[in-house]
Amino acid sequence: MDLSFSVNLMGNLGIMFAMIILGYIAKPKRESLEDIAKLVVDYGIPALIFSAFVLEFNSDMLLSMSTVLLFAVGSALVGYGVSFLVIKAGKIDKEMKPEFLLASVYGNTGFIGIPVCLAVFGREGALLAAVFDFGMTFVVFSLGLFVLLGSKRGSIHEAFRNLINPPIIAFIVGLIFASTNIPIPSLVMTGINMLGAMAPPLAMLFVGGMLSQVGKMQYQVKAMTSLVLTRLILIPLVMVVFIKLFGVAGVVAGVILLETATPTMVAAPLLYQRYIGNAVFSTSAVFITTMLCIVTIPLIMLLI
Repeated sequence: MDLSFSVNLMGNLGIMFAMIILGYIAKPKRESLEDIAKLVVDYGIPALIFSAFVLEFNSDMLLSMSTVLLFAVGSALVGYGVSFLVIKAGKIDKEMKPEFLLASVYGNTGFIGIPVCLAVFGREGALLAAVFDFGMTFVVFSLGLFVLLGSKRGSIHEAFRNLINPPIIAFIVGLIFASTNIPIPSLVMTGINMLGAMAPPLAMLFVGGMLSQVGKMQYQVKAMTSLVLTRLILIPLVMVVFIKLFGVAGVVAGVILLETATPTMVAAPLLYQRYIGNAVFSTSAVFITTMLCIVTIPLIMLLI
């Protein structure tokens, strides 16, 4: 990607960052955040995925989607490898290791990745970003929780239920409609497109509102610096090598790298809080990496 692309990307990120700030200033109540998340996850993103399938899907897209899915799983494995090396080299506290891994390996590929890819690459980018997000979601609720929980298999089995969700259903239904050429009335598609268009701004408002709910922040300089470098710099740099090694180019390469460079996923502190305990560090990681990604993502995208 050239300099003009990165400048355009920074402009789009700036607009979305402004929406995040607006959500932060508004300080919505936790109940309101839950409602916004439900609108985005259960209705907005599924509509976006379905419309992208109907309008963009073809035989070539199937190969692109397969490539993105494999790279999504591969990026998680790369993330674990890089993170373990950083933990060892930086002598990160062993008690912090599970939370560090959760916050460093998994990016915000849904709430930030999909809207940004839509803004930069169009509907094709949004569809490929949704595929990447599916791959990462699968890894989070399989390998991710296995590493986090160890022998607590009952919790892992329970977590697999999260793999069946509205975006995945929309993915499957969209694939069926696109591959069988089932006609869809234009009025219905207009409604679906309008529903999908609400996902990006609401997702940004949700992220800002969620950040406004952050209570006690934990700035352990050494650990947090290591995490920021791992999540926003080192993992994307390693993925650049693999993207070039396998000859991936164009929108597919752009989506893979952009998704890999997203900040810590908003679900990281929620998962850690639910299964382990106090998630102060990962909550701080979400806040800091989200603020910094507006600079790091455009710079990383210059490398492909």
